Amino acid sequence: MEQNKLKLEDCCLTMYQAKELQELGVDMSKSCLLLDCYGFPVIRDRIERTLKQAKKMGFKVSEYIPTLTNTEMLEMLPKEIDGYKLTFVYDYFRNGDDKYYIGYLKTYSAPLKELESTLLRNSLFGMIKWLKINKLM
Repeated sequence: MEQNKLKLEDCCLTMYQAKELQELGVDMSKSCLLLDCYGFPVIRDRIERTLKQAKKMGFKVSEYIPTLTNTEMLEMLPKEIDGYKLTFVYDYFRNGDDKYYIGYLKTYSAPLKELESTLLRNSLFGMIKWLKINKLM
């Protein structure tokens, strides 16, 4: 059986993506993961307790930034925009590339917006960014 090569850091926004969405006004205050200064995800509840205790003891604490998981990003997307329904598809192409497709489609019409990437997080990031820039979210 082939082992899944997907890592935890592939299932959440990168540091640069998280900062970009924060600047666009995306609320990440309730995200379940934080990124450390090296860009590695850590569980928010676990690290916040540790940080409070370290600060009380006088240790210098590094900065953590909130990030969103694939699930959190999927949950925040509007299900429909002006009659265009949210569509999510995972495709496996013959050349071996897995593609995650996300878009807003209407039956028998051109898509409102569509994106595809080999990582789901990149498709979701692009869609949320587009929605925020166009004030649809």
